[in-house]
Amino acid sequence: MSSKLAKTQRSRRALDEKAPKLVENVKSVLGIKGPNCSQLVGDVLRDLHKFKAPQSKLLSKRNLTRPFEDATSVEFLSKVNDASLFCYGSHSKKRPHNLVSAQCTGGSARTLVSVTSADASSCAVCSLACLCR
Repeated sequence: MSSKLAKTQRSRRALDEKAPKLVENVKSVLGIKGPNCSQLVGDVLRDLHKFKAPQSKLLSKRNLTRPFEDATSVEFLSKVNDASLFCYGSHSKKRPHNLVSAQCTGGSARTLVSVTSADASSCAVCSLACLCR
């Protein structure tokens, strides 16, 4: 394996950014709503965004993507937003309240995990219930 030698300072900086580090950057999370995203899944995505607030981004528009069928658009979104993890929320009759989580390494989605949430409550409801006691 040959090491690349940069001729300009700009390309040297780019190679230094891609080089392995002793302490890696913090993994950021990207929240994506599917075309049919239920209120429950939207609340779960919003809570996940709140938990990891500085290192997360929640996309507000619904995206016509399907991570299990074609992951290229989701990989593109995670690369553009510099997110190594993404959560995709959707809802259908066959898979109600579905949340797909994946890890992107090297620009491609490596591990896809699908979770179905039957009953969940948002953090706002839980904190309101604790305040009312």
